[in-house]
Amino acid sequence: QGEVLAVIDADGQHDETILPAMLEAVADGADVCIGSRAVEGGSYGEFSAQRRLVSWGGAQLARALVGADVSDPMSGFFALSRSRWEATRADVNGRGFKILLELLARGERPVVAEVGYHFRLRTAGPTELSGSVVTAYLASVAELLAGRLAASRFVVYGLFVRKRLREMPA
Repeated sequence: QGEVLAVIDADGQHDETILPAMLEAVADGADVCIGSRAVEGGSYGEFSAQRRLVSWGGAQLARALVGADVSDPMSGFFALSRSRWEATRADVNGRGFKILLELLARGERPVVAEVGYHFRLRTAGPTELSGSVVTAYLASVAELLAGRLAASRFVVYGLFVRKRLREMPA
C-alpha cells in the first residue's frame, strides 16, 4: 500500500541496515534503488574467484539487456516506487527468479540509484547458483530480448534440444 516497495532475498546475505538510504533515494526521485555489491561502500564478501566471474558475466549480460549503467542488476535487494511497479507490473514475468532484471528492462528506462553494501555469507537456504538456475537465467534473458515473442518454456526447450543435438553422434 506504500509509495515505495522493497524486496530482499531471504537468505541473510543482504545488509538490511541500508534500507533507509534506499527508501530515501526513491523518495528523492529514483524509480529503482538497488542494494549493490559493486559500488562504493559495497563488496562481494567471501565470493570465490569462480563465483565472482559467474556473477560478473551475468551482470554484464543483464547490463547490455537493460541498456542502463547499473552496476549490480542481479541484486536481490532493491526498492522501487509504486509508480514504477504500476507502469511495469503487467509486463513483468513473475515466474523468473530475478525480478529486478524484469523491472529494469520493462517499460521506459528507469532512473536508478544504488547504495553499496557488504555481501554476507548465506545464513539460510541453498545457494542459488546451479545449472538449472543458469539455464533459467539465460531463458529469462532470451525472453526479454525476444520482447516476449517467445514463451520462456519454449526458449528452455530450445536450449535443451540444441544441447541434445550436439551430444548426438554424427
